[in-house]
Order: sequence, then structure tokens, then C-alpha cells
Amino acid sequence: FEKSSIAGYSSVMLKTGDVTTFHRLFADPFTRACLSTEPHEFEYCENLMNQGLSLMQAVNQTAEHFYGKEIETFNTLIYGKEAK
Repeated sequence: FEKSSIAGYSSVMLKTGDVTTFHRLFADPFTRACLSTEPHEFEYCENLMNQGLSLMQAVNQTAEHFYGKEIETFNTLIYGKEAK
């Protein structure tokens, strides 16, 4: 599988009995920040929590830091403007 940061999605293999299927998993920036296995993203979030931020605050800031442009584009497409 290609790295999700390059492909733009995660690849998932599901195996049930003798049937194996492959799927693309697209996730929003918040979910990507929550589930990231990228060391620099995990470390960034951990550092924020060590500074006293709650898990939710740290994940939100991590998503904004690493995926801010995508969040801005999403908000523009969905809401017609930047979210405040």
C-alpha cells in the first residue's frame, strides 16, 4: 500500500473467510489527526497535551496545524466561506 500522505487516502484490506477485498478509506482532517501513525503528528499532539491541553483541544490543534489548508478548502466548499 502507498503511504496515505502520498495517496490522499488510507488503504484497507478486509478478509472474511476466503474473501479478501481492498478499499480506500477517506477521512476528515480531525479523524486523520486522531488516528495518525505519523510520528511527527503524534509527537505534536502529545506535546500539546503535556502543555496542559485536553485531548480534544490537542487533536483539534494538531488537525489545524497539519491539515489547515484542507480544513479551509472543505469549509469553503461546504459553507461557502471560512469557518470562524
